[in-house]
Amino acid sequence: MRDHIFFFLNGQKVQVRGRSAFEMLAPFLRRQNNLTGTKIACAQGSCGSCTVLLGKPANGTITYSTINSCIFPVFNCDGAHIVTVEGLNGPQHLGAQDDGHLSAVQDAIVKCHGAQCGFCTPGIALTLTAFYEDEHKGDLREGVCSALEGNLCRCTGYEQIIDSALSVESSQLARLSELYPAEILVPELDLATVEALAVNAPADEWEAEQQLFMPVSLQQAAELKAQFPQAMIVAGATEVGVPMSVKGLSPREIIGLSQIPELKNVSVEGQQLSLGATARWTAVQELAEAHLPEFGAFLKRWGSPQLRNAGTVAGSLMSGLPISDSLPFFLVSDAKLELVSVTATRIVTVAEYLEDRSILRSDELVSRVLI
Repeated sequence: MRDHIFFFLNGQKVQVRGRSAFEMLAPFLRRQNNLTGTKIACAQGSCGSCTVLLGKPANGTITYSTINSCIFPVFNCDGAHIVTVEGLNGPQHLGAQDDGHLSAVQDAIVKCHGAQCGFCTPGIALTLTAFYEDEHKGDLREGVCSALEGNLCRCTGYEQIIDSALSVESSQLARLSELYPAEILVPELDLATVEALAVNAPADEWEAEQQLFMPVSLQQAAELKAQFPQAMIVAGATEVGVPMSVKGLSPREIIGLSQIPELKNVSVEGQQLSLGATARWTAVQELAEAHLPEFGAFLKRWGSPQLRNAGTVAGSLMSGLPISDSLPFFLVSDAKLELVSVTATRIVTVAEYLEDRSILRSDELVSRVLI
């Protein structure tokens, strides 16, 4: 069993042990890695200034998506490639001596006056990089505006930013897959889903002891929940990341579910949608648009792209908060929860859970949501 988190940061392998694994990613980047291009403004995942790219291996390649690093725990970076604004030009341009080289997106922002105070600019540059990394169809301006929904700017009025995005020359783009070859990164990143990990942060004069467990199978997760019934369950952390970021929430025990493949699956089974507990809302949206258009249209209004890329189905539900964007649809569609423990699997409705959250036993986990 591993005793550390590992990931790649702008192409460089990083190992993290102890208390640092429980930090939010944005301050970790700034304080421990001197990557101060990542800005912290709201610290609540609302403004996009702290946007970075999260790369996850998929079928031999790496897929990049935007996330809010101010509410994204370092431990959730396990087995990922994180790209910050300093890494947009590849590893050859990293270092203390900045050579002034700009990516095509950054150069377009400069030429089109897409920055004023500049505090939001790194996040915007990363969002536009992710946008051009994918094959986009349909109206380009509409696509750019949708991509930027999670990046707030108080200065420009957005038009110069949109002009910047529309002026990017595709022939000048250096894609992340070229700057950071998947054949180098993927073999190591895939190892994160093979071996479970346990990270311990011993108590000190300021903090109590913390323990992190990240299983790689649902069976392991159920066994851990039985052993540590009071442990906090964390997947995307878009809910708990806010109090962890701004209120200093420090759970004694955390069970992280982000490395369990079967919990990420989304599929159609007969006349119902089967949504894995840790399926990201982005994946759910793609499935819903094809099979349940009303739900797909609803999800376009759910949070921001950064939140949909990190937030999970069960995380949004299990908080039970009335402000949760997903609750109304799950209630009117009579959605059901599949609950698992070491010894049994059972089904309850979302309505039953919200009426009495004690219906979820201390040794149970949500494995799927069925619509």
